[in-house]
Amino acid sequence: MPRSYTKIYVHAVFSTKYRVDCLRMKDRPRLYAYMATVLRTLGCHAIRIGGTGDHVHMLFVLPGDVTIAKAVGEVKRSTSLWLKTLSHSYAKFAWQVGYGAFSVSHSVMPKCARYIDSQEEHHQRADFLEEIKRLFESHEVAYDERDLP
Repeated sequence: MPRSYTKIYVHAVFSTKYRVDCLRMKDRPRLYAYMATVLRTLGCHAIRIGGTGDHVHMLFVLPGDVTIAKAVGEVKRSTSLWLKTLSHSYAKFAWQVGYGAFSVSHSVMPKCARYIDSQEEHHQRADFLEEIKRLFESHEVAYDERDLP
């Protein structure tokens, strides 16, 4: 083939440093829009972004020439700087160093998008730690309990 063709859906999850519940409800829509813009500048297509006060989920299409680490790292770097300009309450804001990233099949992508949309409701029943463990286990990702946020 003379060209490369890819369609890779990624579900990435990361939390605020120490899982501090600091992402204000009123700021989240703007934050998610900013994240989508950062992804777009990398050639990624954001399908859904959402979360709660202490973590974010991103479902996006990863182009063949961008690594997951670059996409997530650039979103975290850019939004951390941007949040600090948004309000004094974010002066010491930081994201947790790590992240989880999972492949999503085309057929499951709508279900993943609905899951991201229902984060507020979902987290009335389970906290982030329970959620990330469940994601790791359902995707058969080996993890060290000491690394969990």
